[in-house]
Formats: sequence, C-alpha cells, structure tokens
Amino acid sequence: MRNTNFLKTLVVAVCLFIGYAANASIYPYNDFKIEKKSSESEYQEYVGKTIVFYEPVTSGERNFKLDKITFGVPYTIESITVKGYSYDAIVTFAVKKVGNPKAKVVKFKCENGVAASWDASVYDIPAYLTDKMQDFKDKYIGKKLGISGKECTISDIVMEPKYFSEISETHMASTFVYLDNDGNVIKEDTYTALKGGYRSELSRVEKPADESVRYGETSTIHEEGVTKFSYVDNVIDILIFGDKEQFSFVLKNVSDNTIKVVWNEAVFVGMSGSTSKVMHSGIKYSQREGDQPASVIIRGAKLEDIAAPTELIYYSDLLKKWTSKSMYPSKSGLDGQVSLMLPIQIKETINEYIFVFDVVYKYNHPELH
Repeated sequence: MRNTNFLKTLVVAVCLFIGYAANASIYPYNDFKIEKKSSESEYQEYVGKTIVFYEPVTSGERNFKLDKITFGVPYTIESITVKGYSYDAIVTFAVKKVGNPKAKVVKFKCENGVAASWDASVYDIPAYLTDKMQDFKDKYIGKKLGISGKECTISDIVMEPKYFSEISETHMASTFVYLDNDGNVIKEDTYTALKGGYRSELSRVEKPADESVRYGETSTIHEEGVTKFSYVDNVIDILIFGDKEQFSFVLKNVSDNTIKVVWNEAVFVGMSGSTSKVMHSGIKYSQREGDQPASVIIRGAKLEDIAAPTELIYYSDLLKKWTSKSMYPSKSGLDGQVSLMLPIQIKETINEYIFVFDVVYKYNHPELH
C-alpha cells in the first residue's frame, strides 16, 4: 500500500511539473490566458476577474462547447470548482456576461492535467484576462520604435490569429498595432516584437604566424537581412557568418598558389572554452568524427561551405533524425565569445586562421526594453 501511495504521489508530481512547463512554453504568444493551477484554492484568484472569449483557432480550443458564449464581449468569472486528483481533475468555470443583470450563468468544464485526454484543457480556454491585457496596454501603448527606417508608435494592442512557422501552428496572439509617420498601419505579434536572440559578431581574426601572410582587413556586409563579415589578406578573401548551429562562409583563394582547407585540424571553441572538431558539407552525420579529406581551392577559385561543431550534433530518438544543439546559451544576457580555427595549407605550410566572434544578445526592438 505504501508503494502504491508513493507511486501515485510521484505521478502527481511529475504530471504537475510537466504541466507547468508546458503551460509556460505552449502559449508564449498569449500572455493573458488563465494559467493552470495545482489546487482549487489557487484557482480562486480568478474569481471576479473579467475574461473575453474569442473564436477558437487551435484544435484544443475548438474542443470547448461554447455555444452559449458570445465571442468578443466581457464575462465575469463567478466561481471555479475542481473535482478529482490534480493529474486528472475536472475544473468547472461559471461565467456571466458583464453589464447584464438578467444574464444567465454559463458553465463549461475542462481538464486540469496532462494525464487526461486533452479534450478541453485549462491551457486551451479560448479567452484572455482583460486586466492583464489592460496592464500590457498601459505599459506599451504610446511607445516609439524604428521599423524599416521609419519611426512608429504603438497605437493599440489587439488579439489576432497568427501562423507561427517555428511550430507550424496558428495561435491567437497579442498583436502590436503600429502607426508610422505617414499614418500607415503595421502589425506585429508581441511575442516576436519583444523577443531577441543571440548573434555572432566578428571581433577579430588572428592571422597565421607566417610572415609572408600580410595582415588583412575586416568589414561588415549586410545581405538579405543577414549580417556577414569579410576578411581579406594576400592569401584568402572570406565572407563568413555564424548562426546558432554552424558557420557559413565563402572562401576565395587570392594567392598565387593552390590552397587547402585541412578539415581534420579545424577546431571550434565554445563559450565555455570547450573545444570540438568541426564537420563540413558532404560529410555524413554518422561519420562526423572520422577522417575528412581537405578541400582544395585552386588560384582564383572559391569554396562555399559550412563549419559545424560536431559536439553539438546528435541523433534524436524522439524526432527520429539527426539534429543539433545551439552553440548559444538557452538564457538571454549571457554574452561571451566563440572561435573557429580554419587551417589553410599553402604548399607545405599550414596557416591557422582564428576567427573570434563576440556572442551578444540583442532584442528585435531594444526600444521596448
């Protein structure tokens, strides 16, 4: 009996943990949803709050039976009751239309836990809390930011469905409404507008010790919305940039001799200082740690390739495919450096070019932070 109780407690704890994690990650596009709680007493914080229902857009939202609900108008949450264990509890909401004393109380049920059938989860209630929305509006409406070289002002925040390519799904998302100086309306979901990401910016290139290789010049080039970095000396002319998984480059031989990229000696250094072998195009993932023939570039020719740290590449049993971890931190604000050493052989001499990148976190719209 003690073992049975222990297992039940363990299941509850695990399901609650997974549920909270999912609640935080499934809906980053709508910060105004009702959050899943662990007990009936915790749900009581929502009693008296005002919510507005919208036309369901996800499969989970469409599982609700809301035929007695009018979309787009405010309702007051009159009561919330919970029956059953946390991992399979049924939560019943009673709501009443605001401003109509004769309005009837409408009830709808949903499931609280991840172990349930997901027919109608608390996550999926197609509604938003108006007080949270108002706080968001008070914070951002009137703020100015630059978009495509024009100054824009946030004039409103609305809820609209949007397709998010990173998850291949449509969600109801809070959306900034911008007005530019010419009165044109621009819209952007707040999730995209407020988020940021890590970027690699070329800090310096440590040239080979060979005195015949002159110091080169670096410059920044913007192409198709991507910031790339150029380095040119009397041996190589390279255009390089990094993303979260790899470095992409175009390397031209500007010397009078044939050169080689010696892949077996190429090295990536991560933000923690750990080193890794790199692989390039044409190498099978399963053979990433094996021998990699050098890439030969004759005089005046160029090589378009990638350099990916092998320590980040792994086979996902869940996805059933090869994938890669990010070379950047999972948390924002942890700036540092990464390096890529490309060995370039000229005749019998191997010249080590070390490309040092500053890893910096930048918001899409820093004016909003």
